[in-house]
Amino acid sequence: EVNDVLAASDVLRKLDYVDSSRIFICGHSSGGTLALLAGMATPAFKGIASFGGSLDQAALVDGWEKQKLVPFDQSNPKEFELRSPLAYATSLKSPTRLYVGSQDFFHLAASRKLAEVAQAKKLDVETLTVSGNHYTSVPEAITKSIVFFKSLK
Repeated sequence: EVNDVLAASDVLRKLDYVDSSRIFICGHSSGGTLALLAGMATPAFKGIASFGGSLDQAALVDGWEKQKLVPFDQSNPKEFELRSPLAYATSLKSPTRLYVGSQDFFHLAASRKLAEVAQAKKLDVETLTVSGNHYTSVPEAITKSIVFFKSLK
């Protein structure tokens, strides 16, 4: 999944009208998870923002009734770890903001933990709470992420 995101960013960098030094990445839910994983794979992004990204895939899938929705071998714990940004919190290579809805309790704890681990390694990573649940928090998160991206020189 991450390779597709990285390939797309490589295409963008090669476009004449794109400033390759100012490419940012963000996403909501699984898109936020992918944004973080991509930002752990390369320093090419100027900034990263996740809106309610799922940071611990094993915890997310635990209890799901229809686990066949998970597109990988669930008997292999490594498959969950590879898709869990929390497992690699110190690998972020760009300034990062984790926006989580005040009522999105599942994602809030993991986001705070990821930021805590990253900050202990002096990385520019913060968790910011925005109003709403997993879905209704997205508009405010987008607005705040734009302000964050603009602040990066």
